[in-house]
Amino acid sequence: MDYSPNNDYSPAFGDGSYRYARRPKALKQILQEIQECADKPLAQSTTLPPEAYTSEAFYQWETENIFRNEWICLAHISQISSPGDFLNVDLLGEPLIVVHGKDHEVRVLSRVCPWPDRYAGL
Repeated sequence: MDYSPNNDYSPAFGDGSYRYARRPKALKQILQEIQECADKPLAQSTTLPPEAYTSEAFYQWETENIFRNEWICLAHISQISSPGDFLNVDLLGEPLIVVHGKDHEVRVLSRVCPWPDRYAGL
């Protein structure tokens, strides 16, 4: 493997060891590489770049641009099959409760009070 300064790898430790780590990439570069993967014909497809799974900047972008703007499956009805069944879920830092009601409706409730200052001091 070529570990020259012009590629994506740099020494992981300053001790001269043989271990190398990928250099961090800017969000713009990660998005460009993802687009390049998506543009390939299926027969030439590849996995996403590693940063799509490890970059905090990409995670934040994905959270704001995909997860907070689209429907997300929280559970399967078999997990809450009977009235009274419930499931606790943490979605992007928001604690939720998925409930199967007595009226056979499934509802999602937030476990966070949206007005914490309103009830302070009570």
